[in-house]
Amino acid sequence: MTIMPTFKKILSLSLILIVVTSVSFLKAQRLWIPNIETHAENTTVEVPIYITVTDSLSSVQLSVLWDSEQLVLDTLIFAPHLTNLDGATTMYSVLSEQEMRAVAVSSQAGETDPFAPDSLLLTMHFRLTDKFTGDADIIFNPEFSTFFAHHDAYRVDPELQGGNISTAGNTTALEANVSQTNSISLFPNPVSETFMLRTEETSLRNAKYQLTDTAGKLVNHGKLVNGQGDVPDHFPDGTYVLTLFSGKNRISTQIIIQR
Repeated sequence: MTIMPTFKKILSLSLILIVVTSVSFLKAQRLWIPNIETHAENTTVEVPIYITVTDSLSSVQLSVLWDSEQLVLDTLIFAPHLTNLDGATTMYSVLSEQEMRAVAVSSQAGETDPFAPDSLLLTMHFRLTDKFTGDADIIFNPEFSTFFAHHDAYRVDPELQGGNISTAGNTTALEANVSQTNSISLFPNPVSETFMLRTEETSLRNAKYQLTDTAGKLVNHGKLVNGQGDVPDHFPDGTYVLTLFSGKNRISTQIIIQR
């Protein structure tokens, strides 16, 4: 793939806003992307997504779509304050080749507000394909019908509200708050039996992990040993989500099982 000179500049992406509300339909929340930047050395793009809290929430959920011919989701990194599974919040995610759905719900809905004002919600790392034209779409989808439910949280439905969009060229002071977390990759992928984790973050090489299907159902869990993990023999072929846990960090990536 030929690296264009503009790769070191901010990538201009077309964005559509989605705003979601809590169970009691409180004031609208605003999601925005303050800065999108490409990296020529590894042909990736980092997309940090922030949330502005205008009122207390019991949950936030969203659906993000992208052009799968030009962009391939590499890693999905939830903010630490939303990834403490033993604390106030629980995160769910569903990944496909062109969509990510996520919800953060408070374990004590109506009593605990886990969404700090102007806080980072998640960061998405995309790899650019050889069909990348220098311009691509990342869309916040207001029309997804699937909602998530949890035994200790209310069911939540999305609702499109008014709001503002900060484009990639409109960099804000919040850019400095984006954590620079190394991307991860799996080898081989597709995998038939055993996979190896490739990362510069040594703490992840012995991390606990969960394996979920594309509907968000937990199908397996375990712990990596020196970066190695095994796929159970009974698993059918298909696309799954591998989520690694290290301290308060939670990083997800796709894993394809093919025998």
